[in-house]
Parts: sequence; structure tokens; C-alpha cells
Amino acid sequence: YWHDASKTLFVLPDRQARIVPLTPSADFKTWSVGAPIALTGRTSLTWDGEGLTRIGDVFFAVTDETAPTVERFDLAGKRLDQVTIPARFASQQAGNKGLESITASPSGNYLFTANESALTTDGARATKSQGTKVRILRRELASGNDEERGYRTEPLGPGSASGDMGVSELAALSDTSLLVLERGYQSDYGNT
Repeated sequence: YWHDASKTLFVLPDRQARIVPLTPSADFKTWSVGAPIALTGRTSLTWDGEGLTRIGDVFFAVTDETAPTVERFDLAGKRLDQVTIPARFASQQAGNKGLESITASPSGNYLFTANESALTTDGARATKSQGTKVRILRRELASGNDEERGYRTEPLGPGSASGDMGVSELAALSDTSLLVLERGYQSDYGNT
């Protein structure tokens, strides 16, 4: 998550319950690593840090892709609570393909998250001819109301028919528009 006011990029390691601040040089060619912010007060022993965003003085983090779990933390890293995610998001395809991303709208009114690959009820993983279908969840924070939209990724790339394609990150451009980052991998071709 990029915090423009402090010119700091906050990153969430996959295997350690902490947020690491990174500060760029003026030309963005080098980065300084700040003191990590330990995420404390968590009730779960499971950690699979995936996505991070911030609204005001609160961090929102996807802390377990498979559960799926989104937790809120204050700026010191103390857990405030957990954001309830619809239970259907736990029915992901095999291979750790649940919640992967999270972003907040610039207004701070909405939180968006998406699963990485199709839920078992929504279809198959990507093939050479068709992408996988994911769900984008938009939560209005004031009311707690949810809205879901289907999103189909690109099909697999030019390599073999075995591989994977999915959504790895979201960036909210407004309350209704998103930039979606897809990623793919095929062992005989590489990353796309």
C-alpha cells in the first residue's frame, strides 16, 4: 500500500505477521527499510499475508487466504477486529487460491477484495481458451452492505495447457472503478 502523505510503501510479508515500511529516495532508485510493525493481538495462529490497504489510521489486511480472513489493525499494529467476509469465499479451488487482494476506494467509503481463482461453485481454473471467473466483493464500510461482481481473467498464455492464471492485486481508482492485476504461470513458458 502506497501512503502518499508520508511517501511510504507499506508491504505485508507472506510468512511473517508484520508490516514493513519502505521509503524511496527522491528518484525512486533506492529504498530504505523502516522498522517493521509487528501485528499483535491476533487470535489465529495461521498467517498467510496477502493484501494490504489503509483508510485513515487503520490498516486492512488479508491475513489468511484460505479462511478467508481480513483483519483491521491500528497504525501501531494492534489488531482491532476482523472484517466479516461472506462464507462462500472459503470455497476456493485447490492450491491456495482464495482472497489475494484488497484495496480501499480513494474516498475511504468502500473496501474491495477478490479471490485469486474461481470458487468451486463458479467454475474451473483458466484454460487455453477461457479465463477463470473470480468474484470482486465491494463492501460499503458505513452500512456493511456488500455487492459482488463477476470478473473473468485472460486465458492461459502461449505455453502448454497446464498452468495457472488469476487475480493477484486490485487498485481502486474510485468508488466504482478498479485496476486489476492478473498473473499467470506455465512451467514451460514462465510468468505472464
